[in-house]
Amino acid sequence: MSGFERDRLPARQNVHYHIHICICVSSRNIAVQKGVYDRLVQEKRTGESFTELFRRLLDQRVGVDEVAGSWGRAQAPKDRRRLRAIRSGGKGT
Repeated sequence: MSGFERDRLPARQNVHYHIHICICVSSRNIAVQKGVYDRLVQEKRTGESFTELFRRLLDQRVGVDEVAGSWGRAQAPKDRRRLRAIRSGGKGT
């Protein structure tokens, strides 16, 4: 309604205008143990949100193909034992 039309309304009529703006931001809560939270806080940079921290850490992941062959032959049997233990449900230590 233009200013001209508004001026033509009877004085006793009360007209209100409302504008609603909805900004929907998707978020999730996750539970972590205190020790993990403390490590995340230490890793977080000044001014960095946890979302930015997670994104940065996930982007830094190293693929198996990037480290293949980086261990010496002497390490391989021990690593195979660890891998078998992890696959069978053990801790692999």
